[in-house]
Amino acid sequence: MPELGCTPDVVSYNILLKGFCNDNRAEEALELLQRMPELGCTANVVSYSILLKGFCNDNRAEEALELQHMMANDQGRHCRPDVVSYNTVINGFFTEGQVDKAYNLFLEMMDRGIQPNVVTYTTVIDVLCKAQMVDRANGVF
Repeated sequence: MPELGCTPDVVSYNILLKGFCNDNRAEEALELLQRMPELGCTANVVSYSILLKGFCNDNRAEEALELQHMMANDQGRHCRPDVVSYNTVINGFFTEGQVDKAYNLFLEMMDRGIQPNVVTYTTVIDVLCKAQMVDRANGVF
């Protein structure tokens, strides 16, 4: 694109990030995400959420959580995690059977002032019930 005089924007990069992740190449997506500033583009929350989903799809929820914490601790506040980011990693931990980690992330989300949505609540309640933690699920409800 640059050779043809067309500067890629964040949407262009996000499509490429998604392509890498869909092809189970999250490492390459992460490298591209980290290079975006030197390529003249600032990643946004969608860019990070694509990578979070890529890690979770590869059963790497712990790495997704590290990336999410990096977003949350961004001093410039350019790219803070949102409800979609949290839902993605919460679901990743649930998929890996790490119910307590997912539930703790749900609590962290609220502590950080991010309002859960119907997807968050439904996911958390469903998995807690399946894990026979009905009292905890009722508390979330």
